[in-house]
Amino acid sequence: MFNEGIDIPAVNQIVMLRSTESSIIFTQQLGRGLRKFPHKDSVVVIDFIGNYANNFLIPVALYGNTGDRDIARKNLQRRSIGLSSISFDPIAKERVLKSLDTADWSEMKRLSEQYRQVRYELGRIPMLTDIYEYDPSLPYTLASKRNNYLDFVRSREKSLGGGKKGGISFEDQLDPVSEVEDAILKMATELLLPGIRPHELVILERLCRFADERIDAADASDAGAGTGWQAPGPVGRAELASAIRAGFPQVDLSEAQFDSAVSVLDYSYFTGPNRKRFGEQPLVEIVPGSDDGNGTRYRLSDAFAAMLATNRTFRIFFADTLRVGLRNCRDMVREAAGRQRAFDRAFLYERKYSMADVMRLCGWKKENTPQNVGGYLLDKDTNTMPIFVKYAASQYEDEFLNAQEMKYYSKNGRTPGSPEFQWAASDGGSGPEWNRTHFVPLFVMRKAEEADGKYYYVGHVAAFDHPTLTTKPNAAGDGTVKVTLSTLRLAKPLDPELYRHLTS
Repeated sequence: MFNEGIDIPAVNQIVMLRSTESSIIFTQQLGRGLRKFPHKDSVVVIDFIGNYANNFLIPVALYGNTGDRDIARKNLQRRSIGLSSISFDPIAKERVLKSLDTADWSEMKRLSEQYRQVRYELGRIPMLTDIYEYDPSLPYTLASKRNNYLDFVRSREKSLGGGKKGGISFEDQLDPVSEVEDAILKMATELLLPGIRPHELVILERLCRFADERIDAADASDAGAGTGWQAPGPVGRAELASAIRAGFPQVDLSEAQFDSAVSVLDYSYFTGPNRKRFGEQPLVEIVPGSDDGNGTRYRLSDAFAAMLATNRTFRIFFADTLRVGLRNCRDMVREAAGRQRAFDRAFLYERKYSMADVMRLCGWKKENTPQNVGGYLLDKDTNTMPIFVKYAASQYEDEFLNAQEMKYYSKNGRTPGSPEFQWAASDGGSGPEWNRTHFVPLFVMRKAEEADGKYYYVGHVAAFDHPTLTTKPNAAGDGTVKVTLSTLRLAKPLDPELYRHLTS
């Protein structure tokens, strides 16, 4: 009965009797009880609706965050907001957690509502930097809904302009982009926007030197205008490495990570299909003859620089994606410092990564296909062998024995004498951690989150204990295959909350 526009500060109990799919309306309903009042020290919220599919709106309303289920889960563990405390009935908390697993965080209806809200407040097309100010968890969810954020904006502006109520569209303020430019924005969305490594972001920031431009009402008369930006000159490797070190001293600052970032930006890292998917257009190149003793220098490729100079819409949206990627990276580093967590090579404990992310952050010279990686793949050039486990969904029933050990089956046909086990044993076996050069990061995916395609980083493997040859039924179910069963022992045990989350 009472939603927005009602102000009765003394209210100390809210009874939910209206189903809603809007986090904004849900927050308005909840907010009727959140005003301070003398002798009022709490508000009780009772939800009679039982609309469990939308229970994920509860942590969204309480803590913010409209774009990431994992942030919402972590928020649910918090007992306070500022000076206020929050407690859930145990059954209610269980149902909210279940709702987080099944909620569609990228549902277009919800994303459109968020976009329209920011657009209405600004009176113009909101950039990702604007969305970030509204909710830092939302930019990647919006941009990845379609090929890139520019593609999302076009679709929403067409929808608003073609509405039955005669809505106003800003679509005519956007210049067309070529297929290659669209593909580059897709690459920037997938690899740069999440901000999981600063190297590519800082290199591009220094090589591009973008001005602070945005799409506004004046752009309608400037369609096609490309003036206002020129490609800066080359920058030396030492200067770029120094900029990464100054901005992000906590991350992996090895030469291998820098070289890996360059190979991503010059597209030599990608497989053929991904290179084509991202436009087959290198963004960065080495200045010819720059390795003459004065240090290697890098510059934007001529073709990429020309795209930025001649298409202002492309330049604005690329720069916007780059800026938010840097903000996300700074947030990641700041959160890690606040939780007193150090980087393990390029990875952070409990953070989620796709298989493509892992290959890149391991510093592999060439990207591989997921089919070739399978459950794990040894890369001898970098001395890394990431292991991927789909928990409760793997072919061979890999499972945690406790918070530090996992029962793990190898690929088909492997024996304790196979190359990967020989490689692991050659690195000191059960010797001290400091005596090792090999790196075996372990990533675990929850079955309920399989659609996201992301794995939690749970730490690196310190030992393969008791490798034993055994047999398991083959995939067809009409025979057996030889595999090696071993116990993976992590360098550190999982904390209880993450252990429960992965194994429940």
